[in-house]
Amino acid sequence: MRIFERFAAAAAATLIAAGASAATMTLEEARKAALERSRAVARAEIAVRQAQLDEQAAAWNLGPSLSASASWSASVKDGAPALGDPSLGLSASQTLFSGGSVTAALKIARLQTAEAEDSLRAARIAVLKEIDARFLDVLEKKRTYGAAAVAREAAEKQLDIARAKKEAGKLAEADYLQSQSTWATKRTSETQARWAVETSMKSLASYLGRAAEPAELDEAVYSSLASSVVAAAGKDLDSFAAALYAKGRRADPDLAKLDAAEASAALSTKTKAAAFFPTVSVSASLAAAADDGSVSSGTPSLKLSASIPIFPIGGRTAAYDSAKLAERSARSETEDAEEALKLSCYSTTLEVLSASDQIQAAAAALAYAQANYDLAVEKFRLGTGTSSAVVDAEATLATARSGDISARFDLYAAIASLARLIGAEDERGLADALD
Repeated sequence: MRIFERFAAAAAATLIAAGASAATMTLEEARKAALERSRAVARAEIAVRQAQLDEQAAAWNLGPSLSASASWSASVKDGAPALGDPSLGLSASQTLFSGGSVTAALKIARLQTAEAEDSLRAARIAVLKEIDARFLDVLEKKRTYGAAAVAREAAEKQLDIARAKKEAGKLAEADYLQSQSTWATKRTSETQARWAVETSMKSLASYLGRAAEPAELDEAVYSSLASSVVAAAGKDLDSFAAALYAKGRRADPDLAKLDAAEASAALSTKTKAAAFFPTVSVSASLAAAADDGSVSSGTPSLKLSASIPIFPIGGRTAAYDSAKLAERSARSETEDAEEALKLSCYSTTLEVLSASDQIQAAAAALAYAQANYDLAVEKFRLGTGTSSAVVDAEATLATARSGDISARFDLYAAIASLARLIGAEDERGLADALD
């Protein structure tokens, strides 16, 4: 008994100390802090900048190339070194036609930039999903701990009544032991719930890089969003899910990445096809030389050239066929992702509807269980009820409390998932999409 009490006291002290050293943080603040700390987001931002630079390099390849040369010869004459006259050269060239390979390279670079930007958005969404899950887990664990504390306090009151009745000779030893066992069980559950809170808070702190005390959510915001979904989806679930998919299809970063990959594959096919066409280019050059201190320029030259590969052709054909297969594969992957998004929009909408109904049912069940428990305790106190009836009523009440907590946090999680499906980073974005 003493060991358990010391353990419980240590747990309480640890939880109190953790809460005292942690600053209160709203969900919005936690999201911002997580995004700022995320290495994945930082790497995605670097990748965007690299892609932008690659795009600039590809754009420069469309223009002419200009080069300059200079030379100065030396020789040995009659045993003595002699310097020759210097010469200078200037040349420029421009590709006029290459079967579209150069412009395709630029388009691919632009798509890669768009893909990098989509990857950045996907990285942000992934961080938001994770921080939401950890933040909500702490709040749910704290609610569960609070319910466990209330249940333990109620068990203590029941035990006090049982002790008084036993001392008065109005309660059998077995009934008293039952009340004592119930109290011990509730105390153990409270301690376990307390440690669950501590573990969840450490998980949140590890993701944020610092301790944080999550602030309670504004339930009115989630209730309003749930009401909007219920009002719209309740009339026509299929139409609502389809409209949600249309928004998600435009905003989903993973699908945008697949779109870019598909377009890039099509351009790669075009690039491989360009290998079958001639390359036409034009170049100009001008040379100058110095002779006995005077500079003379040569005759400028202009050259137009064309080349086309003839043999071997098998490698180019295989490369083109491979590019076509990659294009088909990219389209298939996009179609799979589209089907998955459609299903997610439908199932997540159902989760919101289900959680909304469950909250109302859980509230009614909790009200009944609390009244039934109070009545059972009162009857037990007056001697018209049994300890077994109190235990049964308490078990019903505990189930009702757990159901009420689960229903609320299921709704919070479903609302957050719905927002992510359409690319919204917070509840305001979802509200705007539902208007």
